[in-house]
Amino acid sequence: MRIRALIPLLLLGSFGCTLDEEVSGLRLLGYYGLKAEDDGCTRTDDMTSFGHYDVAVAEEFGFPYLVYAHLRNDLAPTGDESSGRVDSNLVEVTRMRLVFEGEGWPTLPAPMEIPVTGTLIEPADEHWKLVEAIPAEVAGLLESNFERVGPLSKELRVRISFVGRTLDGTTVESNALAFKVFVCNGCFAQLCGGLGVVQVCAMAGAQGDGVSCLDDEL
Repeated sequence: MRIRALIPLLLLGSFGCTLDEEVSGLRLLGYYGLKAEDDGCTRTDDMTSFGHYDVAVAEEFGFPYLVYAHLRNDLAPTGDESSGRVDSNLVEVTRMRLVFEGEGWPTLPAPMEIPVTGTLIEPADEHWKLVEAIPAEVAGLLESNFERVGPLSKELRVRISFVGRTLDGTTVESNALAFKVFVCNGCFAQLCGGLGVVQVCAMAGAQGDGVSCLDDEL
């Protein structure tokens, strides 16, 4: 974790740029899965470190792999309500970085940087942000690594980190944490004994916590 002076891209390679002293800031604490509720999906009560993703379903319907990222702003409060001084250590999360890793994959997606909006974290406070750990647009590339449809899966590690900025414009970078995803190509129907699946979470029909097996009595 570190904070660095924000250097305009136009100044890269020129003279006169200096870096601030590194201090702690934004921290990624872990991940939470999806929990089906009557009115939709919320995050699970307990932290998780892995999930399942069917790229055949994802590619056909355009589903990403969703996960809740647990973030914390470790900066100390600087605001003063009595004097009207605004807290400059409020952090706005602006970007998410994804790096895909794993053995036995002939082709993996290139590292990605995705914009993040609507996430403001007060100093010494926490936030759970729903993010696409595997964007839908890479499902086709992942699917191309499978020779046939079937129940077998490949282990994919998605290394995630976040970038933000404080109110005074200082850049804040989180640590990176890996999330393990067991990726398959058309395995959900086999897992349900050929009965098929029903979607229980909107926009999460390609992951294990977003679908449920159809009841054989229906």
